[in-house]
Amino acid sequence: MNGEGSLPPGDAVGLDGTWLPETAARALLSLVVAAEAGAGGEIPVGALLTDVVGRPLAACGNDCVTASDPLGHAELRTVRLAARRVGNYRLGDTALHATLEPCPICRAALVEARVARVTHDAPRVADLPEARVATGFRAAPSAEERSDHVLAEASAGMLRFFFKERRTTLKPDRESALIMNSMISAER
Repeated sequence: MNGEGSLPPGDAVGLDGTWLPETAARALLSLVVAAEAGAGGEIPVGALLTDVVGRPLAACGNDCVTASDPLGHAELRTVRLAARRVGNYRLGDTALHATLEPCPICRAALVEARVARVTHDAPRVADLPEARVATGFRAAPSAEERSDHVLAEASAGMLRFFFKERRTTLKPDRESALIMNSMISAER
């Protein structure tokens, strides 16, 4: 520590006593809630919202499957929780860090909540053009950037592992796929 028992502004101390830059500290906390979500069977995405001086206001992971909620995205849950905690639906002078680039719905919510800054680790592989049109795809909050620290690769790796496992465990056999296709064709 610096002799006064306080951290330098914007930084956090690691377990080994070394300083961790604020961006890496936010990424680490969001990665932890993403891992918790993944351990619960959710897509491992996490988000952390901090105030103007970097204090955490809320951190949540995805909860779509567990809550049967199509809007159980980490970013939406984090914004909702922070708004309740501060008693205001406007969250100006805040920063959100997500382990995955926010989807168009989450971007729109971040704009509406007036979140000032958004950073993310893993880029979104593909956004549907229809979703961009549906939300008007306004620019994200005033500044959005992709993280370039070592934890960004950890976030992307966690997502790759999750989907690789899911593809191998949920892969339907050929007969089931043919039956499903014939049912879909019959409905048309």
